[in-house]
Amino acid sequence: PHGKGAKGTAQLLMSVDDNKLCLSCHAAHGFEDDAAILAHTGHNSVNSVACVDCHMPLLTKSQAWWTATGGNIHSHTFEVIDPNLTKLMAKKNKGTIEDGAAIANGCYSCHSGDADYCAARWNQWVQSSGS
Repeated sequence: PHGKGAKGTAQLLMSVDDNKLCLSCHAAHGFEDDAAILAHTGHNSVNSVACVDCHMPLLTKSQAWWTATGGNIHSHTFEVIDPNLTKLMAKKNKGTIEDGAAIANGCYSCHSGDADYCAARWNQWVQSSGS
């Protein structure tokens, strides 16, 4: 999915905004239609969240300044970080995501500042999906 880019510019060969890049390979693995994508994301619209928002959020700090992302780069773990883990880590370390006491998660990209909401929605999603 990557190609050469000029310094400070995105290096993707395709946009990730509409999930086409991810679905070009993963559609055949249970994401072949909007209903399957909605069931997987727990969101109310396939346009409200992109695959990378959860699986590759802009959480990783880079030594290089990437203009397109405000300095952060996409995480490449592909694992979704449970917001409950973020809350637990912040509590244990007596701090917040902002001060570096806890690892952030993809939910915070859109729902920043509301750890309780993110954790509650996550728990609801896990219960409804049987995960």
